Amino acid sequence: MFLVLLAALIPQQVLIATSRGQASIPVTNEAGTAAVAAVLLAQPLGLTVSLDGSAARVTLGTRVFDFDVGAPFFRCDSAAFPLVGAPYIARDTLFLPLHWLTDYVPRLARRYRWDPVLARLDERPALAPTTAAPTANPITGLRLAHTIVVDPGHGGIDPGNPGLTLPRGITEKDITLGIGKLLSAELVRRGLNVVLTRATDTLIDLASRPLFCRADCDLFVSIHVNSMPAGRRQTQVNGVETYFVSDAKTEDQKRVAQMENDALRFETSSTGTGGPLGFILNDLQLNEYLRESARLAELVQGKVAAIHPGEDRGVQQGPFLVLAAARRPSILVETGFATNRGSYNAMWNAEQHARDARRLEQLGQTAEARAQWAQAAAKARAGRTAKALVLQAEGLAYSGSCQDAATPLARAQGSLTEVALRERMDLADAVCALAAGDLARADAALAMPLASRNAERRSRAEFVAGQAALVRWDYDAAIVHFNRSRVPGAAGRALVGQQRALITRAAQLADLKPIAAELSRLRSGASGTEDASHLVDLLTQVLAVAETPGARFRVAELARDSLQAPALAGRLFLETATGDTASLFAPKALIAALSVLPDRRDSIVALLDARYAASPYTRAFHGDPSVAYVAAEDSLAREMGMHVARGAAVPAGARLQVLPREPPPPTPGRRGPPVDRP
Repeated sequence: MFLVLLAALIPQQVLIATSRGQASIPVTNEAGTAAVAAVLLAQPLGLTVSLDGSAARVTLGTRVFDFDVGAPFFRCDSAAFPLVGAPYIARDTLFLPLHWLTDYVPRLARRYRWDPVLARLDERPALAPTTAAPTANPITGLRLAHTIVVDPGHGGIDPGNPGLTLPRGITEKDITLGIGKLLSAELVRRGLNVVLTRATDTLIDLASRPLFCRADCDLFVSIHVNSMPAGRRQTQVNGVETYFVSDAKTEDQKRVAQMENDALRFETSSTGTGGPLGFILNDLQLNEYLRESARLAELVQGKVAAIHPGEDRGVQQGPFLVLAAARRPSILVETGFATNRGSYNAMWNAEQHARDARRLEQLGQTAEARAQWAQAAAKARAGRTAKALVLQAEGLAYSGSCQDAATPLARAQGSLTEVALRERMDLADAVCALAAGDLARADAALAMPLASRNAERRSRAEFVAGQAALVRWDYDAAIVHFNRSRVPGAAGRALVGQQRALITRAAQLADLKPIAAELSRLRSGASGTEDASHLVDLLTQVLAVAETPGARFRVAELARDSLQAPALAGRLFLETATGDTASLFAPKALIAALSVLPDRRDSIVALLDARYAASPYTRAFHGDPSVAYVAAEDSLAREMGMHVARGAAVPAGARLQVLPREPPPPTPGRRGPPVDRP
């Protein structure tokens, strides 16, 4: 069915319309791929064809295209381009691939436009020359066009290495082609030009591959899969390494170069590389790009190793024939080891779960992200590398299993030399320290991530630092940290934090009304504003009209303990004391005001001694024992709606025992932890 659909998409004829007239050119599939007779293109396009053995030269205007009969590529301006199908000769006639006519002629000759719907090639009208400066690529920021040649290693009768862990029927050539196509698509998405040395399962000579990267090419990247020879390390070695062409310095570098150069045995072409002498001459020509190639290898290795589940095996060098003839900066990437077994596959899966977790976090799906982090931790347990330990610790920390994260964190402490891994481990440690309430440890762990060059880690660190600031009730610092973070919900937390900061500075109840209105608006907005509803409930209680001294005292406590508004709490405590001077709450409120209004201590103590010298609260404040203290606390507790349970007589000065799950009775000053911590 697929072949039937594919055949239906190939036109039976092509209409060519130029200033020389129109012509309908039939399309043939007799060689398995769509092609057109070159002789029929002479009149409408004005092209000329010359044959010299298997070499065919086609001239179209100022462009010259060189073909090799039977080879699925052509050369133009010293650059090589792959084709879907190869040119061939039948009945003394040269047939050119339809792919060349419909794709490359419009791109390289530029005077033509191909319409796939109408199967029509039109000549464009001549345009007046323009001298406008090129505009910058919106993705890369580059003003000039850049071309990268991507070379999927091996192909055709050369399978590359079969490995030990690859699925049945899959060899190195299949993996490199898949990676090459994915890389090509990503580079094109970023606004770069890409040429694949092969887009199908085709054997391209080692000497021919670099020819694709000449005049219009900037970089040459050859993709391969590594393997280890039989031995005890065969199934254990893993990771990624990037090579540039030079003399091999180690036995391992020689082994890899020999393995990749062994592809020569599959070639039947006589062109070759000219033997050792040819290689040396090419190498001398390449020296001008040796420094650039080494730097390119360093950059690529750094980026790939940061996301690769295996080890970072660094930048290497070796005498690779596939790089020797490239006249541009060129590298060869060994993307992994096809001989590595379980731990490598487990780490690959662990990294995939971690990527899914981060994606879900960005979407605000917290519960789903935690599940993926838990899966990442479980998979990473099979790994033996430092990266596996860090990923395991991350998965446990971010899934809420900090009690289990201590072991991998401790194991990783002494083995981490890579900055990125150290920062990741410190972030996981900070999350667990914050969960345990150990703010000092959290601060120490956040030092490196907060200064990280990696934007994602720095953003997550700012978010954790903002959470730590909230625990300290340092809302100004929390706002700064949240505003620096790009973690979903951080912006909402910053907005709520701004209102928290305003609450702490409130001096009277009227200051809370606009804050309550803004929080009511925020709680129906973006993520990260969940605390707004809780704050609105507290503000509603504080703003409600208090009818009794006990209710007024309770409002003052809420302002002090839950809203963290000391100036407002002090004002409310004093209003409670002056609103009903005969109330049992009056002296207790004055003593409570001392803790939040230290600058008024002398006047408050003077008032306490002058007006309430005999009060059990005043005597307790000065350290004098008072039998009446317990009775006074009993009365206050009942007035505030609390129930006191006693089994026997309570000695003077003893604290009250209360029924389970009920709040403790009032005591002078702070009674302990805040009523409702944020």
